[in-house]
Amino acid sequence: MIPEIDSQIGISVFSTTFNGIGGQIRSEAEDFQVSEVISDKSLKSISTQEGYAVYKLKKRKIDTNHALSDIFRKTGIRLKALGLKDAFAVTEQFVCSDSRGKSIENYSSDKYSIEKIGFVKKPLSKKDMIANHFNIK
Repeated sequence: MIPEIDSQIGISVFSTTFNGIGGQIRSEAEDFQVSEVISDKSLKSISTQEGYAVYKLKKRKIDTNHALSDIFRKTGIRLKALGLKDAFAVTEQFVCSDSRGKSIENYSSDKYSIEKIGFVKKPLSKKDMIANHFNIK
């Protein structure tokens, strides 16, 4: 059985039926926190001038792809992530619009929020991300 949220973005099959061993690494999303780090050069390239909008995506209990898909459905803004982050965690990451011009200031739902932090002349890519900072309780 494929969960509805996965079906909405085109996942129609899982590759295994193995249920695992029943262990649990974390009991709350707050037990695992991840913050994306981009290079100083990339950070300094973010300005208030027009270009591709850059946002800080903060999310909890939703994976990156589902959050970006939901943002597109609700705002019409298509965003690209530099990297994927865990669904069962509290995460912060940079996302960038895939076209110039159209942007929004902020948007939030019960599982995520985006805040516009500026614009770049060329879209950020995974090459701009240099690390992830982890806080594990």
